[in-house]
Amino acid sequence: MHDHEAMHLIQRGNDLEEAVLNVYNSIENVTKLVHGAGDAFASTLTVQFVTIFDGRMGPDGPGAQLKPGIDNIDLLALIKVDCKGLDQTSPVPSLLQNQYPEMLSYSHNLSDEEIFHTWANAAYGVSDHNWNIATQTDFLAFDEQVITFQGSKPLGADKRLELNPPACEVENYTVEDTTIVSNMDTLTHSLHGDIFSFLFPNNEESTAYAYFLQSVSMIIPACDSSQNGYRQLAILALSTPVLMGTVISISTTYMHLRGGAPVSLALQRQSQALATLRDSISDLTNPDTTTSYCESLRRDILATILLQITVEIASGGRGAQTHIDYAWNLFRELGYEQRKPTCPIGTVLVQRITYIDILSSIFWQRRPFLPLSFWFINQQCTPDGREESSPTFQETTGCPHWVISLLARISHLSADDATGMPHTVVMSQAHELQTDLHVAARTYITPLAGQSSLPNKQRHLDIVGQCFYWGAVLLLQRRIFHDRRNSCRVQSALIVLIQLMESLPIGCGPDSALSLPLYLAALEAIDPDHRMRIRRKSCQLTKEYPSKTRETLTMLYDAIWADIDMEMEMVEKVGDAKIGRRRGQLSAATRLVKERCLFIC
Repeated sequence: MHDHEAMHLIQRGNDLEEAVLNVYNSIENVTKLVHGAGDAFASTLTVQFVTIFDGRMGPDGPGAQLKPGIDNIDLLALIKVDCKGLDQTSPVPSLLQNQYPEMLSYSHNLSDEEIFHTWANAAYGVSDHNWNIATQTDFLAFDEQVITFQGSKPLGADKRLELNPPACEVENYTVEDTTIVSNMDTLTHSLHGDIFSFLFPNNEESTAYAYFLQSVSMIIPACDSSQNGYRQLAILALSTPVLMGTVISISTTYMHLRGGAPVSLALQRQSQALATLRDSISDLTNPDTTTSYCESLRRDILATILLQITVEIASGGRGAQTHIDYAWNLFRELGYEQRKPTCPIGTVLVQRITYIDILSSIFWQRRPFLPLSFWFINQQCTPDGREESSPTFQETTGCPHWVISLLARISHLSADDATGMPHTVVMSQAHELQTDLHVAARTYITPLAGQSSLPNKQRHLDIVGQCFYWGAVLLLQRRIFHDRRNSCRVQSALIVLIQLMESLPIGCGPDSALSLPLYLAALEAIDPDHRMRIRRKSCQLTKEYPSKTRETLTMLYDAIWADIDMEMEMVEKVGDAKIGRRRGQLSAATRLVKERCLFIC
């Protein structure tokens, strides 16, 4: 008996040694895969292996869970923190309710099976699911309301809006309701799979993680770089189960949108990701959790929630608003509002929450959470416009740092104007903003003629930055100065913006960040030719970077233009004086954008 136990322990030790050697031998291949992030990746793995294998070979340690052969090893199960979920059937202790009311509310919002099925039906057109899904957000359900698009029948109260648009035809250009099918088999065979079979419990998750590294992490930011923030988050996810669940969910959703994964798998991964998020929030609110662990867990949950917004955008869900609300709470608890983070991941999170907050405030016409005193908004660039952070804010978002600062000021001033700030004060600040816009443009914008010598990637990124600048000009003219839509300077700015967007080749990379400039252009287009060009660009981008939200916004443009035409007819009949009373009121189409929490970042 003793000889048998000894042989068993020796065999287990040999298996562990072989597994570790195989993983370390694979690090060189993974280093090539992650483009310069290999040091951080190797460091992450080293910490994990020291934790798991060093002196922990007892019968009750993690080593006891290993089986012969590395193919059956689930490393994530070994390193995963044991997070106890909230018992939905028992009352929450009053102490936790008093200390963490927002997070507990958010946690409970991540568990509603009926709402999940409603959302799945609306977002994907799936009427029946035969798998067990019991977690999803109750803010993903679409309101039961009558919504009419041009050329469509009203939806009755017994039906919900489905986000599966018909083919979008513009002249000879057609975007069908299908997406490019990715060859996932080729991807899987190119990954030198030892390390992935060791890290993940099945081939589906291994492929999804690899797809995130090789594709999704280059689609979400405007421009790929050696310090790609989303690749950094993917590396962090190797030691962070809550983040890994969302990385797998995002990747599977993108694979589905491009024809590489079934919808059932995408929905299942999202359900699992939200369940893990709920469990982690429960652990965060546990009074026995140590302070140091709480700090890192808050950062991990913040990163997860900010990435969950990407899932909402891709799938057309309505959870973005609630995610943003609680991301802001965590952001303040981490102290990032007051001081610059000391770690690269913190910099990525600051950039992402800034972009999400400012863009959503413009799409939804609300005041940003971030105050004008926020250190990142007021951070100075070098005289030639370069940023000190790496990756730069423009590489991550497409929008230059100096432009996002001006957009934040415009958004706050627009909210002040809507809430009754004296007109003289608003106009004084508006003229100051206008001067700052012109000075910044002369300082930072390089004329297109002077960009011919630049590499294509940098030239395209600069053009996208100019698109954001002209979007800011339109915002200032329309929401602060209240210029008429058909005024000379509004239409002149619109023409420049359309020409800049058309100069970008589809699929160049930075053009994926055109959602805000395109939406602002659509809001001001009155000429049929301008509208046709905007619709064509939107259809092209939807085909190249598929997402349900892009499809919905493309469909909404016709409704927006119908509202514009109706408003202009009213101006001709009753004059500007009476139509001016409608300032601050949203048209039916723009109100739908706000109610449905539609935006793309």
